[in-house]
Amino acid sequence: MRNLLTTLLLFSCLFFDSHGCGNEYGHSLDGEMVHARYIHFPSRVMTFNKEAIQKRLQNLENDLSSDPGNFKTWSDIALNLMKLGDADSSVNILRPLVKKHPKEYNLLANLGTAYELTDQLDSALKYISLGFEKNPDSHRGTEWVHILILESKIKAKQRQDWMTSNEIITVEQLKEKEPAGRHASDKVNRAIMYQLHTRAPFTPAPNKVMANILETLGDYNAKYGAYENAILAYAYALNYQSNNYIDRRIKKKIGDLNKLRSESEINELPHEFSRLIKRSKIDPELMAIGLGEFADHLDSSNLAKRDHELMHDSLEIMKRQLDSLKSQDPLKVEQVNTDKAFSGKVHWMYFVLVMLLGAVLIFFMKRSK
Repeated sequence: MRNLLTTLLLFSCLFFDSHGCGNEYGHSLDGEMVHARYIHFPSRVMTFNKEAIQKRLQNLENDLSSDPGNFKTWSDIALNLMKLGDADSSVNILRPLVKKHPKEYNLLANLGTAYELTDQLDSALKYISLGFEKNPDSHRGTEWVHILILESKIKAKQRQDWMTSNEIITVEQLKEKEPAGRHASDKVNRAIMYQLHTRAPFTPAPNKVMANILETLGDYNAKYGAYENAILAYAYALNYQSNNYIDRRIKKKIGDLNKLRSESEINELPHEFSRLIKRSKIDPELMAIGLGEFADHLDSSNLAKRDHELMHDSLEIMKRQLDSLKSQDPLKVEQVNTDKAFSGKVHWMYFVLVMLLGAVLIFFMKRSK
């Protein structure tokens, strides 16, 4: 029994590799440690194993030999053909099956997906919505995300720049989806990432839908979750986007996020987070975007403050000098200066007059002899 439990534990770690085995902690921008399974796209969810799919198709075809009318087998064949890129054949297989079994959830969901992959978006929305009505708990209760995606893709088909300036899912909608109890933001992240993981192998980068949702997921975590998940969501959004404007917008958000982190009480990022950054080949410099500008801003602010203080001091000195001058009567100051000048002239005139009189007296004394 003990060996069985150990095996199951190891299997669960491998199977749920997308979030890591065990519970991690990240940091809110208040510096508080919060439960946060990290947002991650492991390699196994990025592409389909085509060799394994081919073997699966062979086995399904063998099953048909004994039960050629089994709609479940045909549904599985259609799904695997979609994974190999043959969604047109999937539509042709599933459409008549849905007519015969209109209440079968798997048929409805698979046909909706096949229509989406063949760009028949209105039909895709119709059947994904019908499937959601039949089984709202399917895909871990996250098919509401698929419906919002299809509605947005229809809008984007009508106006090409729609996804550049609009959100497929808003931060407010994600907040409303938070379940009661602990770790609410973590559960929202896991729900959205489940949907994105199922889409990833069908939608290689660049992809507007993936970039759009991941950017919003970054916004949500910056506000309600952990810094670590916000930076991861933004990093993956950058990988999926192909628009220079969106690239600058996301990097601006990363810069603002890092400034808030720098101002917060987050002292050290978790080791597991650092390992995930390396394993996912995410540029670690993303965690420094904005910090250089922030430091320059602080330096310039300090210089400006210092210059202001110096200027303030020099103005004070000048002000005191002006005040002292203004405290004197300008007329009296002018009168004092005039009297001094006239007094100097009088002393000079007396000296010249005495010299002249002395010269006259000497002249007459010599003549009288």
